[in-house]
Amino acid sequence: MENRIYIFLLLGSILTFIYIIKKIINHKMQIRDAVQWILWTFFLIIISIFPKIITFISYILGIQDNVHTIFLIIIAYLYIMLFLHSSKISKQSEKIKELTQELALFKKENVEK
Repeated sequence: MENRIYIFLLLGSILTFIYIIKKIINHKMQIRDAVQWILWTFFLIIISIFPKIITFISYILGIQDNVHTIFLIIIAYLYIMLFLHSSKISKQSEKIKELTQELALFKKENVEK
């Protein structure tokens, strides 16, 4: 059973890596945004090739099943990504508000002339 999860993890990671590279080549994803996903896919490839790493992490965390550790790591990563994207959206919303205000002032000045 566990061998299947590592094979699935390896195939999913490789397909994700290929997909990200295609997005970069087609200019549909910026490199700075893709770096985190590329590093993540490398991490998943490494742990699927060397499952002893997950066994060691499971031992340290006191988790009996390696599959649970894999899911825990994936959920933690997604949680971190969610937080980072929320922060980025907040910054962009503030920037949009500022730009909208500047545009309104600019239009007001041009109408008065």
